Amino acid sequence: MATFKTLPDTENTFHELLGYTFREWRDGYVELELQVQRQHRNRQGWIHGGVLLSLLDIASTFAGNHSEAGPTATVTVNMSCNFIAGTQENIIRTEGRLLRKGRSTFFTENKVFEDASGKILATAQGVHKIL
Repeated sequence: MATFKTLPDTENTFHELLGYTFREWRDGYVELELQVQRQHRNRQGWIHGGVLLSLLDIASTFAGNHSEAGPTATVTVNMSCNFIAGTQENIIRTEGRLLRKGRSTFFTENKVFEDASGKILATAQGVHKIL
């Protein structure tokens, strides 16, 4: 499996605003890390569910649509998410795994964890259309 060395340009996009970094990226798999900031939290100090879902969607896309040749244009058709636990931790990570890729769609499974404990915070299954 190839490990990709060229990361996508995220300057001035939602990706940059979210502020994650790549921990690992290879064919059919990606692992992202987020150093949680105040803007990622809700009023009670917990990480906002929208941040978790965004990370799941981004990891899902990277797991299925990037290669050494560069990204393929895709859109998310469906993302089914289960929120399992909340956290006030400062570092979380997400994993995206490609399950199957056809000519026009691909399917993924994804998880968000507390980095230190490994506790699962949310899971998702994604379906993406290749444009």
